[in-house]
Amino acid sequence: MLVRILVAGIVGAIVSSVVGWLIWGTLLANYFASTLSALGKTVIAGQPRVLPLIAAQFAFGFFYAFIFVRWAKVQSLASGLFAGAVIGFFIALTGDLMNDSFMVGIHIGANTPPMLVDIVCATVLGACIGAAEGLVLGMMSKSGNAPSEPAAA
Repeated sequence: MLVRILVAGIVGAIVSSVVGWLIWGTLLANYFASTLSALGKTVIAGQPRVLPLIAAQFAFGFFYAFIFVRWAKVQSLASGLFAGAVIGFFIALTGDLMNDSFMVGIHIGANTPPMLVDIVCATVLGACIGAAEGLVLGMMSKSGNAPSEPAAA
């Protein structure tokens, strides 16, 4: 089980980094920058700190992998895609609502439009992480590299 979590978690971290960079770092960077108020620009870093960002990608990868291996028994691209999208949606919904409740005035006008875009993006990211990890876990199961788990008591 540990090997499966490690391998899937590393794959998930790589996918999270690449897809996250594509979505927030390139495709929608200008949109999110344009929604920031003057106050928002003072509290949001122009460039992220690299080590916490890398640690966050690994945390996402291992979080998904743990859920998939230990509880959800995800072993295919399709089941990983669906489970990952659900996880990504609820993580973003919770985080964005918490941010909205404490960080007033960060966006021009209302926080809702950028928050909705962020939730959609995080759902897509979660689906990509889940699909990649589901595919890897399925391949590990078929290749015989992962011994079957003992039955739970």
